[in-house]
Parts: sequence; C-alpha cells; structure tokens
Amino acid sequence: PRSNMSLYGHTADVSLYKTLGVNVALSTDWIYSGSMNMLRELSCAASYSRQYLDNRITDYDLWSMATSNAAESFALQYSLGSIAIGQVADLAIFSAGNEINPYAQIVQSDVTDVLLVLRGGQPLVGMPDVIAALSQNLAQCTRLPAALACGREVAVCTSNEHASDLGAIIAANLDSYPLMSCTATPPNEPTCDPSWHGQFDGRRISGLDDDGDGIENSADNCPTIFNPLRPMDSRQPDWDNDGLGDSCDNRPFGNIETR
Repeated sequence: PRSNMSLYGHTADVSLYKTLGVNVALSTDWIYSGSMNMLRELSCAASYSRQYLDNRITDYDLWSMATSNAAESFALQYSLGSIAIGQVADLAIFSAGNEINPYAQIVQSDVTDVLLVLRGGQPLVGMPDVIAALSQNLAQCTRLPAALACGREVAVCTSNEHASDLGAIIAANLDSYPLMSCTATPPNEPTCDPSWHGQFDGRRISGLDDDGDGIENSADNCPTIFNPLRPMDSRQPDWDNDGLGDSCDNRPFGNIETR
C-alpha cells in the first residue's frame, strides 16, 4: 500500500475485500514511491491495519498475501506460494525471534533477521554458514562488506541471477537504495500514512476521529475503519444504505450472496 498512499493518499479497501472473500496479494511497487523490499511493504501494511483498520488485517492475512495469495493471483498456486513436494523452492528463512506468533515474527522482521533466501532452490543471499551447510560452493558467492550488511556476515550469490558480479552491480547503483537499510526506516522512504489535501491528513483523534479519515465519529458510518469520502462516490460507500459503511459491514450488499 505504500506507493498508493504516497501517490494518491488511498489504497485498496482491503477490509471490504476480506469480507467479500476476494483474493488479495501484496508486493512492492517501484522504488520511487514504494517500499525498498518486501519486509518494508509488510511493515507498511501492518501499520496501516493497526492504525487505520482496527487490526482487521491480521499478520496471518499479510503473510498469506505475500505468499499463497500472490501465487493464486497469477494462477501459479500449484508451483509457488507454499512449501510442498513438487513446488518451486522459492523460500525465505528467518531467525526465530521471541514472538510467539510466527506470522507476526515475519511481519515484524527486518533484514538482520533474514538467514537465507532461495530462488528455485538456489541461494541468493544468506548467512555464509547457512549457505555452506547446504553444500553450496561459497566461492560462487561474495561476502558483503560489513558496512553494507548492517554489521553481519552476509553472502550474496549473483552467478545464477546476473552476468555481472556483485561489485559491478553495486557500482552501477551507487545513487540508489543500498542492498540493505540498517536503520529502522530507510532514508527518504515514502509515507505509508493516508492523506488527501483539504480532506484528511491521516491524523487520528481519539474519541473524535478514531480512524483518521477526516469524518468525525458521530457522522462516520465506520468509526474505526478508514473509509473517507471519495469524489467517485460523493459519500462514504454504503451500497445497501443500511447506515453501515461497506468497509465495516459484514453484509455490505444486504441479502445478496457475496461468496
């Protein structure tokens, strides 16, 4: 959602889509308005759900959006998106951390928590000892300078992906984001907060405008779910006119079957 927020001030009505059973996938957009990697996109989506959607989208939902849902959206669910016999081994392995909920652990992770990334069963990046444990030839991989790897030992294996070695790739991208950001928020990262000039700025006011959509709770048909006025609707969407906004209505189309 970061690119949508930074460019347009809105993003998809995922709360409504969840009610309707719509398959929703999550990925990054281009770097100028989006996230530098999937972990930053997951962080953005989790923050949006927590602050503006009353935690409607769970950590499990987000994990699914980035894996099985994404594969299904391209009709690739029998090849990608899950760990199963016969599937392509596109995998990311994270440190266990202290979070009881494994999905929350992934959503809250940063680059220092990534132990190994495989594409098609071949390592792309990871801890050298983990790559070596897979009987991979570390000579085909390049150890990153500590300054580029947030002080860790990290190896990047480019031979399967690029004709150029890692040094040439880094040299060609000196004016771009680094391979990893070692700060909590990457420098000059686009916003993940919704805003629209003259209507709302994403600020939530407890007891007055809890969801930050620019409409006071007393007049808001979804007081805890962000659903601002849109020019295309001229009002907050409420398809069945029951006084509950579509974004927070368990039956947004009335008695019409939605699944």
